[in-house]
Amino acid sequence: MKTSWLLTSSILIILLCGTSTSWAETRYVSDQLVVSLREQPQKSSSPIIYLRTDMAVEILEEAGEYIKVRSKKGETGYILQKYLTTAKPKSIIINKLQKERDQLAGKIAEIRQQSASTTSQSSKSQQELALQLIDLRKNNTALQDKWIQELSAKNIVLDEEMGSLTRTGVIKWFLAGAGVLFFGWIIGKASGNRRRSSF
Repeated sequence: MKTSWLLTSSILIILLCGTSTSWAETRYVSDQLVVSLREQPQKSSSPIIYLRTDMAVEILEEAGEYIKVRSKKGETGYILQKYLTTAKPKSIIINKLQKERDQLAGKIAEIRQQSASTTSQSSKSQQELALQLIDLRKNNTALQDKWIQELSAKNIVLDEEMGSLTRTGVIKWFLAGAGVLFFGWIIGKASGNRRRSSF
């Protein structure tokens, strides 16, 4: 009885020490996942809603392996830390690049229209427009190449981080299992010694 009370007290102290408040920051759900936003920081707690990949959440506080967050719709609950990342999701970066590409394409189309409507202008002004069009095309291609290279580099880094996190998670689970077995062995040994001494 005393041992189970001591074990329960130790677990509560560890959980309370692990809880810390952090500044409000934005993190995103990583990978292609559907993650439960739970009422309490435990797996058995009921889910409030499900969050999908790349959804932004506001960090309210850290609670051990869980983080208390608020969704964009205002739901507050707990999510496992391993499912959150501070890196801006690739889909958001890609959307931004697509908007820039569309703006450049719009400028190119505008210049083409100007070029078509100015056929009566002198050959000098037509050459200037053609040069601008060529420059815009070069800039567009250079921008696309630059962003593709950056995305590829970020993708490699993210893949390496994911592998590292996976290895770290496996090691933590192994150590947690070993700890449970060790404490179980100690408790079993202690209760076995008590039984022998009572006979």
